[in-house]
Amino acid sequence: MTNVVINSISSSPPYTLTSLKDETEIQKWSEFCASCFSDKKPIPPPSSYFSRHFFNDPMRDARLVFVIKQTNNNNDQHDQHQHHNNKNEKDVDHDVIVASTRVFLREISLGHGNTCWAGGIGEVCTDPNHRNKGLAKHLLHCAIEAMQVYEHGHDKGKLQCSLLHASPTLMKVYETSSNYKGVTTHWTVLPLNGISSNNNNISTKLNIRLASFPKDTFQLQRIHKEYSEDRFVGCIIRSREYWNEYLSKEIGDSMFVLYTRSHKKQDTDNTDNNYDNDKVKILSWMSLKVRSDTRIQLRDFGCCRKSCMEENISMVTVFSMLLGHTLARTTTTMDGQPAFLSSCSSLSMELAIPSVVYQELKSSIHVNSNNNNNNNNNNNHNNDNDEDQCECEEKDNHKSPFEQWLVDLLLSEKESSSSSSYTPASSSSFSSSSFAVKEECDPGWMYKNLRQQQQQEEEEGSSSSPIWDQEILHNLHHLIWPADSF
Repeated sequence: MTNVVINSISSSPPYTLTSLKDETEIQKWSEFCASCFSDKKPIPPPSSYFSRHFFNDPMRDARLVFVIKQTNNNNDQHDQHQHHNNKNEKDVDHDVIVASTRVFLREISLGHGNTCWAGGIGEVCTDPNHRNKGLAKHLLHCAIEAMQVYEHGHDKGKLQCSLLHASPTLMKVYETSSNYKGVTTHWTVLPLNGISSNNNNISTKLNIRLASFPKDTFQLQRIHKEYSEDRFVGCIIRSREYWNEYLSKEIGDSMFVLYTRSHKKQDTDNTDNNYDNDKVKILSWMSLKVRSDTRIQLRDFGCCRKSCMEENISMVTVFSMLLGHTLARTTTTMDGQPAFLSSCSSLSMELAIPSVVYQELKSSIHVNSNNNNNNNNNNNHNNDNDEDQCECEEKDNHKSPFEQWLVDLLLSEKESSSSSSYTPASSSSFSSSSFAVKEECDPGWMYKNLRQQQQQEEEEGSSSSPIWDQEILHNLHHLIWPADSF
């Protein structure tokens, strides 16, 4: 990847496209990225955000950061030298970065245990004074060429596809100029208004705390593989290094795990003798992100369904417990105040979660309802379990506000499609509009085949679409957790 002069742009001084030489140039690049986003957000990310984002990535490669520089001519260089007589020549940089993009190396899921390696396009930015000149297009084409020949390990081979997330206004541009194809991710938006964040009681046998790395990594990695990687296409494959070096630092201060104490030793590779993690069984985790003054997004989630069944705990209970705990500790980026207040009944707060998670919650509440009915019928003919039944009834009558809200919401939507009606148990806290569930589609994730057609046919023995194409572009269950976005 050598310097390339862009001859197609008529400009004086000329533009030069190149990749960074090594990680010593990351600081300057980070400062440029921060300056570009300073006019796009109320509180723009500092340069430390971009440098942290780079150095936390275990798959980072400075050669995959591409920049366009405006090269000054000799006269400009002489003038600049005269104005910097008190500085060393090495401190004077005559080539100014005016545009940039970065390639992220990721392994992505194709479902059913299949994976492929991909190059993600991210952190695309252009200096405001140099926009509308086609610089981003040149950067993208250069990045694609680099990804097509890039080898990232003797046992991994070449990148098979590229992916990016585009805004609606740019999707057509990526499609026509670089043959990227879009895929839709489905989200469900739930109303949060009318709920108090107070008194979110938790079961005595369950606990919630911040995730601890690397102590929790083994269990989190295993659950994520079963819950997300094996079921959803597009999902980022999380290695142990990715958990410990990237996620722990990017969202570790907002990731809460729900766990119970097990009587048997858990599978772990923990080497910290001072940490009693052998009998900690993680059931689920959650991280939230504030998207606006009225919307919160489920940034990351995982649930060990097998462990929940063993502990006789429904997914609805697990989700609502984590939601109440996490919301109370999630702060906005605007003023540092809690994003969810007990007075939010006057606000139109919303929670966006992947639709596949919502459907799973609906299935869980329906299954539990049927099981409870069967249990009640059996208990009418068997008095040996009176004590257990009383405990179960006591728990049902003392749901936390969030669990009752979620149960009411799920059952209300089910009944709304039928002729019968459902009266929420917490009707005094909810209005009819509180149950307005919305479905939204995010068509922004786009993919491109990086392999040449001839090479593809030789590898697959036919001219059919590659496996990643068939699975990702034609599968409804596409999901890239926001925690993995780039």
